[in-house]
Amino acid sequence: MRRIYAVHQWVSLICALFLLLLTLTGLPLLFRGEINAWNTVNMPQSGEPMPMAKLWQALPEGEAAVRAAYPTKDILAVTPDDTDGTLYFRVVERGGAAGRSHMRMGGEQIMYDVRTHTAFDRKERIYRSEGVQTFMHTMHILHVRMGLEEGGRDFLALMCALSVVSIVTGIYLYLPMMKSMAFGTHRRRTGRVFWSDWHKITSIFAGTWATVMCVSGIVIVLYSVGMRDITARRILRRWSILPRRSSRRRRSVPQMHWHASRRAAPGEM
Repeated sequence: MRRIYAVHQWVSLICALFLLLLTLTGLPLLFRGEINAWNTVNMPQSGEPMPMAKLWQALPEGEAAVRAAYPTKDILAVTPDDTDGTLYFRVVERGGAAGRSHMRMGGEQIMYDVRTHTAFDRKERIYRSEGVQTFMHTMHILHVRMGLEEGGRDFLALMCALSVVSIVTGIYLYLPMMKSMAFGTHRRRTGRVFWSDWHKITSIFAGTWATVMCVSGIVIVLYSVGMRDITARRILRRWSILPRRSSRRRRSVPQMHWHASRRAAPGEM
């Protein structure tokens, strides 16, 4: 019991700072749509919701429109948004490296409005305040990678796993004590007992929220890694069936596209 208490105490202290960072950075991101709409002067007007099936039917037309309007760009991925009938094409300059992208933030993306048949490059946005845009970008980087580079995503998953350990050990420690008390009891014998009771009650709600957030965070990271690996394997498989010209060609092309897929995978954080 003492060892479990020690693990819970120290892991909880570390994870409390981690959860505080995620909470503070995630709060403005919840309203990023509204903030970006207010801060962008030339953003196209949002349309009405559209069925997802109709959005996908417009994909060939949208792809043709994007290629015609931006002939020097290659399309890497597309994300439909059924809330306003828009297709988001993630693009990169031909021969260039793709920037990081996650949750429709980062990289270069072109919006295609299915109703008006118009394309708009998000890099051409004009902001009311550059400071607001910089703040939102910083919050995004801290929230999805904790301000780190490639290893930030893996570190995020590790901290989520540690947070789950903290929650499980807390349930193991406090469950026997909670059984002997009615839910919501506040004893006022001493200040320590009073705040201990508050801690037990709030831990039930905070623990449920933190469990959902941490488990979903781990799933998102695993999905991102899986999408990157699947994309890389598909590219390698595609090149493996091509006619073999020379040993140098066989080595260079798959290796080049393997690294390109790591940069351009749609699920990369």
